Formats: sequence, C-alpha cells, structure tokens
Amino acid sequence: MKTLSIDFGSANSLAAYRDEKGTVTLIRHDGQSLSNSDTKHLPSFIAFHSDGSVKCIGQEAKSLAATHPKKVIWGFKRLLGLPYTYLQERGELERFTYDILPDWRDGQCRCLVGKNYTPVELVSMILQKLKKDAEEQIGVPFDSVALTSPAYFDSSRNSRLKEAARMAGFSHILILAEPVAAAIARNIAIDSSRQITLTCDIGAGTLDISLGVIYYSDEREVKYETLINTGNTSCGGIDIDYHISRFILKKLGMEETPSDFRGELLKLAEEAKMDLSREEKVCRTVQIGGIKKSIVITRQDLAHMCEELLFSFRSQLLAALDQANYLPGQIDTLILIGGPVILPMFRDLLADIFSGNTRVLQQLEAFYRENEQGMVNRMTATAIGGAMYHKYVSDRCPFGYGFEEIILRDEEIEYKPEILIPMNSVYPHPGGALLVRYSNGMGLYEFKLIKQIPLTGGASSEYKFVSILKFAVRNALFANIVCEMSMNENKELVVRIRNLSRSDETVEYIGADIDPCSEITVQYPIHAKRPKNIQDKSVEILPPEEATLIGFSEWVVNTLMLSVISSAKENKKPIDRVEPVMKEVLAESKRQPVRYQQLFNQAGCLLHNSYSLGMLHPETKYTLECDLNEWQDQLFTVTVK
Repeated sequence: MKTLSIDFGSANSLAAYRDEKGTVTLIRHDGQSLSNSDTKHLPSFIAFHSDGSVKCIGQEAKSLAATHPKKVIWGFKRLLGLPYTYLQERGELERFTYDILPDWRDGQCRCLVGKNYTPVELVSMILQKLKKDAEEQIGVPFDSVALTSPAYFDSSRNSRLKEAARMAGFSHILILAEPVAAAIARNIAIDSSRQITLTCDIGAGTLDISLGVIYYSDEREVKYETLINTGNTSCGGIDIDYHISRFILKKLGMEETPSDFRGELLKLAEEAKMDLSREEKVCRTVQIGGIKKSIVITRQDLAHMCEELLFSFRSQLLAALDQANYLPGQIDTLILIGGPVILPMFRDLLADIFSGNTRVLQQLEAFYRENEQGMVNRMTATAIGGAMYHKYVSDRCPFGYGFEEIILRDEEIEYKPEILIPMNSVYPHPGGALLVRYSNGMGLYEFKLIKQIPLTGGASSEYKFVSILKFAVRNALFANIVCEMSMNENKELVVRIRNLSRSDETVEYIGADIDPCSEITVQYPIHAKRPKNIQDKSVEILPPEEATLIGFSEWVVNTLMLSVISSAKENKKPIDRVEPVMKEVLAESKRQPVRYQQLFNQAGCLLHNSYSLGMLHPETKYTLECDLNEWQDQLFTVTVK
C-alpha cells in the first residue's frame, strides 16, 4: 500500500512521496519543475464554467481569479466545517469574491458558481488532482494518504477533511497536524539530546503554534512529542491581503469595492504583500472607474494595518510558552513555516520575544537572509514531514470535550460541564462516560455537547455549546442510558450513546456526524428554579382527533418507514440495526385503538437512530424531523386548571 503525503493549504497545496529507500519526492503539477523550491506547486484554486462544471484547477485557475472573481473559488479551507452564521457574524465572508450561501440542511456553507458546492466537495477536487498527478509521476496507485491539517482544527473540521479525502479516492486516511509534520522534517544535527522546538506556521488561512520535544529514538528514528498546541484558524495571509485591499480603497476615498474590480484588487494586494517582503515600500498605480491614483504602501503601513493579526500571533506564541512552563530563552530550535512568515513584521516581533536567546536570534538571521541550508524549507516542510511520518510521533488536542450534566435537586436544577476528554490530551484518547441520572417520559433525550477552549490573557478556559445529540428509546420507564466519548487517531470525536437495558438501542456519532452549530459561550454552573409539581392541580389531557390518529399512523408507515428503507438502500447501509424497531413500529401502528404515545416514541427512536447510523440523508432527516414535530403538536395537548 503506497502512501501519499498531502499538505492541503488555503492558497497552495503540495504532495510528496517517500519511497522504500527513504527518498522523498515532491510531486510536480501541470508540467512545473521543482527548480524553485520556495513555492508550492498547486494553487488551491478551482475555476468553473457558467454551468457550474469544473474548467481547470491550479495555476491556470488562479490566473483567471482577477478577471473572473465569481467563477474562481479559493480559500475554501477557511470555510470547512464551520457554520455559515458563525462565519457571517465574524465578517469572514467579506474576504471572498464569490457567492457563499447557507446550506439549509446542516447550517454549513455552499459556494455558488452556477452550481452549489460544499467546501468538502471543493477540497476533494484539489486532493483528487494531487492524487492523479502523483500517480502519473510515480507510476503507482495511491490508496493511502497522510493529510496534514492545522493543529487548531477541531474534531468537526478534521472529520470533514477526512471525508474529502475519501471522496477523492483514498481508502486509508491519517490526519497529521501541520506544525508537527514540519517539525518531523527538521534536519536536526543531534545525537540523543532532546531539543525544545517551537514551530510557528503562518499560512494563507490559519496560524498554528506548536511547542514540543524532538530527538532521536533508540531506533535512530526522529521522534517528536507535542507539549502544547495553540493557534487561530482565522488568521493568515488571506487576512493580510484583505487589510491591504481595504488600505488601498481608503486611499482612493472608497468604502466598498466595485464587484467587477474585487478580483483585481485582491491580486494587487497579494502582489504588494509579496513585494514588501523584499522592499521597504511599494508604489502602485490603481485605477477604478474614473479614479486613478498612485498609492505607496510601506512596511510600517503594513504592520499598522495588521496590528490585530500581529497581536494574535504574539499572544498565541506566549500562551504556548506559558502553558508548557517554558521561557523564550529555553527554546533550542525555532521553525518558521508558511508564506507570510517571511514578512519583516514577523521577524521584528520574533526578535523582540527572543531578544535574550542567542541560538534563536542566529536562526532568525539565517532564515531572513533566505539562507535555509540545513534548515526547514518554509514552503515544503509540511508535505515532506507528512511523508516521513511514522509511529514516533505524539500529538495533543488543544480542546477539551464533554457533555452538559443535569443535576436535579429538591428546588433547583443545576447545569454543569462534565469534561470527558481534558484539554491538551494526547490522542487517540480513551475518554470517559457519563451516566444519565434522570428519565424522560417521552423517551426522547437531547444531550448538549460542549467544548472547553483554552484562553490567553489570564483566564484559563471557557466553555462553548457546540451541538445537540438526540437519542430515543422505546420504553422510557426502563431506560438506563450512558454517554461515552473518546477521540480517535485522526482527532475526531467518537460519541456513543447506549441504553444499557437494551443492546439494540445504541447510536454512534463520529466527527462530521456531530452537526456543529454556531458556538455559543456558556457560563457554568447554571442554576435554575425547578418547576413546581402540578400534581395538586387539575390536569386535563386532550385526546387527539380520530383523523389525527389515522393520519399519524399512515405517516409513520408510508413516509417514515419507507424513507428509512429507501435511504438505507441508496446509502448501502444494512437495515438490520433498526429492523427490531421497525417491526415494533409496524405492530404498534396496526393496534386498535392506537397507543399514540408509544407509537410516537418508537417513531422518534427510528428516525434519530437511523440517521445516526448513516441510513438517512441529512435533508431527508430534516424533512422527517419537521413532520414529526408537527405531529407532536397535534397529538399532545394538555390544559392545567
């Protein structure tokens, strides 16, 4: 089985292959040579025809971005696995020249170019192109991939990256953190001493800081142990380009970019950014409509407009040192990765932080002289490290994960976090379990999944509510439910919810199966007054109309059950996992009179458990869930006197 290493980037991507002799070969694309080792060789750009079909991928597509801004998609790694509302609220969508719409099925993004494409589909196109070019160059098929991702990607985003790799034709997929891969590629000249290594990866779309220990193992293999990962997945070269474009507009006395000039403006901004890595200032003549003006941008201007980005970089770097209990003077090796890191404003910031560390200052001097002999190449290290990956690597997940636990007391309800995977855990991680200590008479449970996020600036962490997982049981009176959580080798959450009283009532969610919502900060613990018991009052249950009972029974059999069967067949999923529930649903629907409470519970169990097992399409599940909610309103009505 041949393994291809892929560094999929927001702006550029690169693939590498390590043969049996240990020689690493970088993959060429579209006839390019590798004479310039300072570049990645496949721009992550896709151009489309007017009907939405793919026109070209790579350098040719990038060359069309300025003149066809709405038909060339780029930077979609930034959109991967994030809800549309989250990106919209943070102003992220303003950075792109093409149309981005919300996906009504799961709240994610869809990119509109004649057709609608999800970020997962777009990523798969780039990966498929890299795979095809590698197979043509090396002459062997690749069904395995070591795919790098930002260290600060969470479970949902890593899972969608894995899904894209599967769509591209890979059957064996390993996700590896980008700064960890870069550290592996480091040609360290040591024997057995341990070097404290700080890797700063500033890409087009993300910022990663990884502090770890690198050394030779007894088997003479390079071993890397991560101590801490920090980062910002909304900080990179895309943002620098955006700030430069806003600077140019301000000089022109304009608030908004004319739609037909957005592509040209971003191209101009990117070129200015690259020139400022070599020159003290750049001068550009810009013409928009009737406005023509020569605009000068200095390095000082760039640092000023990127103050927030530089502050984030500094904060994340110092946070990594602080959380790992190291001082700047204790760092042995500094590894700098990515395109934007070559800008002098990053050099100045790093020189200030490491002002008392002679070793690191010498490394900085060599790096910014662009003399990278014996050092990690900032543009190819990640792909090379992915090709060199082996078992002598341990990495950590910066986030903690768990559930919101509900504690019932005499007069109040307390909600508090129950973290099952602590922050900064080595993964894979066995996690833990939460035993549900309350019952739900309706048989339908909802569990709030929460994420614990480390903070900089003194506060230790905060909690975010990220998703709701549903689980239904047929007999609520005898249910004994446990929620189990672990993390696999690809940093994907694995959640298993079981009814210990029945072996056939089990659901499992992995990574992307856990639909994320816009993350909401929650201040724990939460105390709420427990509702007073209404047993001393007169409660009248209003029975549903006969027509409602008949209609609901018919919907369960003719719509819900048939949808599960047809979707399972289409998705090639065996029906046996839910067959016992279906038999009970069918028997209950024929009972006279209809016991609608039991039938409703069983219908909910069939719906949610079928979806969690991958039998239902997301849009089908959404439609059926809306229908079931409408039936609930019609079936269950009470009055309190």
